[in-house]
Amino acid sequence: MRELGVVILHHDRWPGVRDTIAATIADGVDPTSIVVVDNASPSSALEALRAACPEIRVLALPGNDGYAAGMNAGIRVWPDRDVLLLTHDCVLEPGAISLLRTTLDDPTVGMAGPLLCFRSQPDVVWSAGGCYRDRRITHDGYRVPRSTLTRATTADVDWLDGACLMVRRDVLDSVGAFDERYFLYFEETDLAFRVRRAGHRVVCVQTAAAGQEPSARPEALFVRNQLRFLQRQVSTHAAVRQAAHELRRIARLTLSRDPALRRRGALAARGVVGWMWGTDPRELYALSTGGPRARTGG
Repeated sequence: MRELGVVILHHDRWPGVRDTIAATIADGVDPTSIVVVDNASPSSALEALRAACPEIRVLALPGNDGYAAGMNAGIRVWPDRDVLLLTHDCVLEPGAISLLRTTLDDPTVGMAGPLLCFRSQPDVVWSAGGCYRDRRITHDGYRVPRSTLTRATTADVDWLDGACLMVRRDVLDSVGAFDERYFLYFEETDLAFRVRRAGHRVVCVQTAAAGQEPSARPEALFVRNQLRFLQRQVSTHAAVRQAAHELRRIARLTLSRDPALRRRGALAARGVVGWMWGTDPRELYALSTGGPRARTGG
């Protein structure tokens, strides 16, 4: 079996990230095969992480350039290994890693991931991989009971959520790593489409699972990145059609009496404009979340 390197992307989630680390080690990974990539957390969190996990390599980045940049930095640590990519809030269930590795031994499979379940409701799925149909990029299995999705060992999907991905090294060497110009959201979708275009399967291993609580999407950045993804990986026509759909949605939202819906419409409009004008995705993230630009992502 090929060697495996683990990358855990972390930003200011101490001590919660300990659950991610502990579950990975409990599932048979040697701590020396784990790197925690820290996206510019406060020094106190970084110091606590190093003190509690001295056997694990911590790669502290000077700034936070988002999910793709952080994961790419971790991938470079393991130049000759398959990689398991985890976010700091994703906790693997026992046996998940071995099931993913066995799946990746199939030479037709380039990328594999588990069922993602709500940590607060471990029997409820929030992603069984993703699909692209009728212009929509969506998660399969959202809010479906887990018991209904474990009859098949694997399912071919269009893409997998970036909370937990295992990718073969030769595939990464062939198609390249994450596109850092997304900053956050759709970079894993972009990578999965490139993997499939190169002739490899992307599969959800339905007998493996991990827990995570998905967060609210940053509206302006989400809209911009969806349009960018469609233009790059589907067609300009698909992106323009989606932009027209977004503009109709924006019109409905901005006419609402609900201030929250009007704000959502305004943010979506900024996303469309950001796609057209090439706005820095960090600015759109900060606009969506109300947070400072320098402390975003990851």
